[in-house]
Order: sequence, then structure tokens, then C-alpha cells
Amino acid sequence: MIVDMRKIVLRLLPVLSFSLLPAQSLPPAVTDFLGTLQGQAATNPRGMTPALLWVQRHADELTPAQKQILEQQGFLRSSDRQRLNRSEAEGLDQFLDTPFFRIHYTTTGTNAVAAEDLNQNSVPDYIDDIAAVFDSVYTVLVDQLLYYPPPGDGWVSTGNGGNGLYDIYVRNIQLGYYGYTQSEYFAQNTGDNEQSPTKEQNALTSYMALRNSYSGFPHSARQNIRVTAAHEFFHAIQFGYDGYEAIWLLEATAVWMEEVMFDNINDCYQYMPTWFQAPELSLDAYGIHMYGSYIFFRYVDENWNGKPLIRAIFDASVHYDSQEGTYDFQAIRDACDLHHLDFRDLFNGMVMANRIFSPVQSASPYRYREAHQYPVDGPTISRTIHGDTTFTSSALRKYGSQYFDLDIDHPVRVTLSAVDGHHQNVKALGMVATSPNDFVVYQGWDFTLPSGTYADWISLAVAAQDTQSVNYQYRLSIQAASTTNAPAVIVSAPYPNPGPDRTGKLYFTLETADLMDVSARIIDLQGRQVATLFPSQAMQGQKILSWNGRSTDGQVSPSGVYWLEVSTPGQIRGIQFTWRK
Repeated sequence: MIVDMRKIVLRLLPVLSFSLLPAQSLPPAVTDFLGTLQGQAATNPRGMTPALLWVQRHADELTPAQKQILEQQGFLRSSDRQRLNRSEAEGLDQFLDTPFFRIHYTTTGTNAVAAEDLNQNSVPDYIDDIAAVFDSVYTVLVDQLLYYPPPGDGWVSTGNGGNGLYDIYVRNIQLGYYGYTQSEYFAQNTGDNEQSPTKEQNALTSYMALRNSYSGFPHSARQNIRVTAAHEFFHAIQFGYDGYEAIWLLEATAVWMEEVMFDNINDCYQYMPTWFQAPELSLDAYGIHMYGSYIFFRYVDENWNGKPLIRAIFDASVHYDSQEGTYDFQAIRDACDLHHLDFRDLFNGMVMANRIFSPVQSASPYRYREAHQYPVDGPTISRTIHGDTTFTSSALRKYGSQYFDLDIDHPVRVTLSAVDGHHQNVKALGMVATSPNDFVVYQGWDFTLPSGTYADWISLAVAAQDTQSVNYQYRLSIQAASTTNAPAVIVSAPYPNPGPDRTGKLYFTLETADLMDVSARIIDLQGRQVATLFPSQAMQGQKILSWNGRSTDGQVSPSGVYWLEVSTPGQIRGIQFTWRK
């Protein structure tokens, strides 16, 4: 964030000391925010909304001096969210109404917007731009993506809104912030959002503050207004579902919404380097990491038609009382269940996509369309393995991942176990790039990776796929494969590829030395089963399978990229192929 200090005028604030509570006792976003109240510039331009949420939820952890200045500035509500005047309204003597918003502003004094009015409608062009952007954001989020609008505040006094329009205050806000959304009252004084047919228990009204100038910020003023509108208005919508939802989930999905609305601005790229430098951290790690966790929702959106699924997360959240506990991952799992998906599969898919890091269609469902534009080229590689090794790691956090490159000229057997014996909480993910645009993936706890002699690269990831622990200790062994530790099942490359052959079929060969349960199925790029080639049953020796391009119910499958998924106890292997009618 580059801020031109000469072009930003600070509001005059009473100077109070925050030294009574050590900075390390507070989350960085809160310390950052408190610093801005003393004239310092924010280090995280999106950090004010989560800081305000934390302050409201953890006010008992603040010192009396900190509470005093926050109350004076209208940033701290009592525990029962009693009605207080909005300090943001002070000095704003004009407003513009749109079908959905009331935009408060002034053209004089410290909070003045630029007076330029090229269309001569007696409204500053800066306010016209805000109105147009916010109305378009509302239309997409509510009318197209089908989120419920935020609850209204028309039932309170006129000093706090007082009509059915959502209030936006344009003023000289704290140094370095794009804007913020402030939660206020329990909707309808009960916590139930009147805009939805569902009975919510923690829905909150809110209002928003935007900068009166984005001079000194990256991008143009209009671009900054756009990404701020998408991000902050999505917060307003989120608060209408559950105003006490986990902060990481609110922020990660709000960053994702920036990309949904304004994909070409890419302000979210600023969060990627630190996130990919520390993939072992959890998705819900507080701080700057939670903004980078938008990549999970980007992955789900691109590869699994994820927009309805992400909306379902907030639909599910209203069934839990987030004032009494943390239910973020439960809401995600509920939404996945509704869409017949498994959260662990989606998370593991993202882990592999982060290493494969390809924009090509054939990489689906491990693809990012903008991978070639991202400011990173993949996650930190913990180490490169050149030969046999066994080691234990304790650096992995829940829903985090660690990566290893393999520089080997012979097949190796990979075995993974959890030190505490809960092996299902971690999973090994193998990735082999057979060419720049073709990949074979392996999943499980015991499988064999091929020689790297003819591969572009081979990588291995370990993913923590459960919330039963904070730190995950695992033991990973990589040993040369032999006749005594051969792969559970050998799967030949599809033939021909692309298929079919002249007979209208495409063939696969399975081979196993030992008697074991094996199943094989065809799935599409959305993970949906197309056909069962070999139902789960014991087999030994060689089995030739074929597919005629039809689904289980006899429908002709369209041309495209598919996966053969072969499962044995402790191992799932996927091989990609192309089918042309």
C-alpha cells in the first residue's frame, strides 16, 4: 500500500495512550486500527472492518483508555448494542438517494469530495460514480447471485439512518483504509433479517464509510471504489445472515467477491505472496493470511461451479448461534453436503491446484484461469527430496498443507501416518506432470509414484484435512519401490487418448499382485460420477476396462476432459483423458 501522506488530511482526534495494554496482546488488525486513531497510517487497507468486529466482540480485553477513545469516535457499542449516534454522519450536509442507498457527503471542509460535476446534475461526479457502482453491485449480489439484502434500519431514529435505504458515509476516514462496514443493531431489535424468509438469530444492521479521496492509493479512484463496494457491501450482506460469523470466513469471501464483481482489477493479488509463502497455516489463520484464503473460494468457484455453494455457506450459518461457539467449518461442510460434495475433497483439490498452478482447461479440476497472471508461481516448497528418506513434521496446521518436490530417477513408495494415530486427519497428495499440460494425481496414505526420468516434475503435498487438532504431527516415508513394496494397483495410461478408437471405446488396464478391493469410475471435471467401470470388489492380476462414452443411465457423454478414478484401500488415483464424440 502506497499512501501519499501530503494528500490526506487527518481528522483531529483526542490523544489518548494505548500503552496500558501491550500491543502483542491484541490482533495485528486491532493494533493497526488503534494506531490510526493516533494518526498512524494503516498497514492493511482492508483491516478496519475486522478490527471493528473484534473490538465489538472482545471489548472486555481492552483497557479503559482504549474503550474511551473508541466510544468517543462511535466505534464501540455496548453489549446490548444500544442506539448511539453515528460519528460518521457529522459534517455531512448533503445526500444522494438511489433505489437502494443513501449516500451522505459534503463539498466543504475536511470531509469534502471533489466538486467536479461534468454532467452538471448538481451532484459531484465522485458521488455519481459511487452511486452507479453500488447500485450495480447490489443488482449482481441480490438479483443475480440471490443473496438476501442486508436488514434495514428504518425502524430506528432518523439520526441513525431512519429510512429503508442503506447508508454510506463518504468522508476523510482513518489514514490508509479503503473503507469499512460497521455492524450496529440486532435486525428488527430481534436479530431476524426482515429481508429473508428464514428466521435469523444474529442478523445485524450496518452502515458503511468510504474515503472522500483515493489519492495516493494503488489503482484509479473508480477502481478503488469498485473493489471497495464489492468487498464492503458483501460484508453488509454477511451481517444480515450472521453478524457473529468467523472473521476469516467473512474476509476471505469478501475478497473473493471482489473478483466475482470486478475480475480485471485484481486488487486481491496483494494478499497472495504472503499466503503462498506459508501454506502450512490454516485457512482460518487470523491476520493478513485470512485475506489470502480467498484462493480456496476462488478454486471452488472456478472448478466446482461454486457460487451457489458459497451462498449456501451463509444460508447454513443462520442455523448456528455464533455468539456461543465457532461454526464456520460446520457451515462449510453443511453447504458441501447440500451440493453432494465433500469439504475435504475440495480442500485437497485446492492444495493440488496450488502446486499444479495451470491456466489450461485440461488441468481441471486443478486449474486457475489466471494462474499465469498471479504474482506467485506456486506455494513454498519445504524441501526437495533426492532419495530415500523418513522424517517427522509438526509444522502443519489444521486445513494447511506442506509441499515437497521429488528429484528421483526410480519409482518410490510414499507412506504417510499421523503421529497420534488419527491417520484420516492427514492425507498425502501426489502430482506428476507428464507434460506441461498433462497431470496425474494420487491421493491416499500408501501409494507409489513413478520415476521422474520422463516427467516434467513430481511433487508431494501433505494436507491436514480436519479440525480435530491445531498442530498436526505426521511421519512421511519415501522409499525406493521394490517387489515387496510395489504399488497397490498399477493403472495404465488410457488408450487411445484422446479416445475413442474405431470401435467407439477407450481402454484402461488395472493390475494388482495381491488380492484386494478395487473400484474404478469415470468422473467429469465437476467431480460428478459419469459411469462405474468396475464396482468395488476383490481382484488380483490384470483387468482390462473399457468405456463407450455413455453414462450409467445410457446417456451419451459430451466431448471433453474426464478422469478415471481408481480406488483401493488407502489410495485414490486419478488419470485424466480426453473423449471426443
